[in-house]
Amino acid sequence: MKKRTLLILINALMLLILLSSGCLQKDTEFLPLIFSDFTDYAMISTEKNDLIITLKEEKITDYLNALIYTMIDSESVFCGMKTNGTVYRIGKLSTIQTPEELLSMERVKIFGNDAIKFHGILGTNYAIGYYYVYNGDFSDSFFLIEGNLTETDLTGNGKNEIIATMGTIPETSIYIMNEQSIQVSNINKSVNAVSARFLDSDSKTFELFFEPDKPKLYIYKDKKLKVR
Repeated sequence: MKKRTLLILINALMLLILLSSGCLQKDTEFLPLIFSDFTDYAMISTEKNDLIITLKEEKITDYLNALIYTMIDSESVFCGMKTNGTVYRIGKLSTIQTPEELLSMERVKIFGNDAIKFHGILGTNYAIGYYYVYNGDFSDSFFLIEGNLTETDLTGNGKNEIIATMGTIPETSIYIMNEQSIQVSNINKSVNAVSARFLDSDSKTFELFFEPDKPKLYIYKDKKLKVR
């Protein structure tokens, strides 16, 4: 009897360990995601206009232009904004050896706001994007997100969230607006997935692998992934 009781206790303990480590999460209908505050905001700085070599420029408003540019004697390509004749650097986008077609800027909607997205490459399988969120003045948000970026309305509230995927074995993060702050969840780390990627914006489907050759499909719902 004592031996049987001991075996029951051992099995219960092993089950608790598996549950707490996430090893059994892949068999449940909902996978809770762990969100934390996003902190990687860009620090802008002014440039010396006489050293700037403009590669791409687009007018955003009557007083604001978006730029992709390099500097005289620089090996780097930067993104920034120009207003009242002054250029403000947001961050490094790539190197001057990168083909221009791999560097882009476009207008997007994120978290219910207008934004400019700059997209570039800092190395092999190392895509990055900078967002400038503007609301009519020059005191708004600039931030960096690593990976290939997609803006899509995961929650169905009419406001786009951001999904970022990077790596040859995909690692995917979701960026949401929680009240007035951005929060981020790394799917792989939250649910112990070996691989996680976003399939497409129409179905809002994520593909996760917990073991080789056994993909599982999920959709996002209330800070969780739900089995599709």
